[in-house]
Amino acid sequence: MKKKTFQAVAAVLCAIFAVCMAGVSAEPARAAQVLPYPAALQNGSFEDNIESGKTARTNYMVNQSGVQGWSTTESDGTIELWYTGFTPGIPGGIAFNAQDGVWFVEINANEPSPLSALYQDLATKSGSLYQWSFWHRGRTGTDTAMMLLGPQGALTAANAQPAAPGYEGTFGAGFAGPTGGVYLTATRAAWVQHLGYYLATSALTRYELYSYASASGNTSMGNLADNAAWRLIASPTTQTIYVGDGTPADSTLVTDLASGFTIAPQNVPDSLTPGTFSVPVRVLDSGENAAGTITSTVIVLALPPTPTPTVTIPLLPTPTPTPTPTPTPTPTPTLTPTPTPIPPTPTPTAPPTPTPTPAPTPSPPPLPQTGDAGNPPLWLGITVGSAGLMLLAAALSGRRRGKKR
Repeated sequence: MKKKTFQAVAAVLCAIFAVCMAGVSAEPARAAQVLPYPAALQNGSFEDNIESGKTARTNYMVNQSGVQGWSTTESDGTIELWYTGFTPGIPGGIAFNAQDGVWFVEINANEPSPLSALYQDLATKSGSLYQWSFWHRGRTGTDTAMMLLGPQGALTAANAQPAAPGYEGTFGAGFAGPTGGVYLTATRAAWVQHLGYYLATSALTRYELYSYASASGNTSMGNLADNAAWRLIASPTTQTIYVGDGTPADSTLVTDLASGFTIAPQNVPDSLTPGTFSVPVRVLDSGENAAGTITSTVIVLALPPTPTPTVTIPLLPTPTPTPTPTPTPTPTPTLTPTPTPIPPTPTPTAPPTPTPTPAPTPSPPPLPQTGDAGNPPLWLGITVGSAGLMLLAAALSGRRRGKKR
């Protein structure tokens, strides 16, 4: 009983899991488109792929994410790679070698056209001329491919580009398919190169290999491709001249001119009439065959603008403030007062005191002789004393007269 119950529960769980998984789809593998979009075609000979380490002479079904640069429009994202020397069962007995390297592709893997094609998106210059090419081989007979080029997005047979004369391809006996520049044919006997030119109309261009028809009647079989290429050949210019400048030189009417190509400009203005002129410039290959035409622009102005003199005002350097030196205080010298010399007070010169004329001393009368030589007589003492008193009186009298003056 327990065993039956367990089996019933397990069955229910399995049923639930199956229902849940039925609503979950695997995330589609992403293409190996190089970003940002390159200007050059990537991996043109398919050598860079996830199976590149193998050497078995067979075919390999790989997801587009495993082939550098290339994408496919097949719903399952499969690209079919062949290794050089592979002998498929159909047609049988024929070994196919690569045209370049050791790898090549069958354009359609599993789904017929228009469901399947190989492509890359490339950065381009609108108005520029490009050269495209690839090598092509049939599988069971004469196969027909197309080179589709146009702005990024889905392309159809209406975008098929014609091959240059001599590059349309070859076809075997009994081929009843369409012929012409856009129908690129090849037999199974050998590789043939298709080459042509394309004038870009946008900044992104889709480069697409398309299987148009197969000798087997099934477009999912046949149309082998290898060594695809893309090359910038010439770009237009835009220039401005003035009345009287003369006819622009041919070299000024083209840029990016590839080696081996020349140009032949037409309807170049002579600069006598103001206006905007479109100048067709034919691009010729090394054999003087027309590769295409680009259109350059010449603008002729009536008068050159009067140049406005540019007055350059020199910028004065911002002066660096000179630091004001802090004056060092000069010590005030202590002045030692110089004593003002006091002029000596002149001592008044006393007028000379007139010397009084002494009154004549009367000659004393002769003294009587005492006869004593050792002791002077008394009269002599009296006479001398009188004379001294008279002199003292005269002196005192002169002093009084000086004070009065």
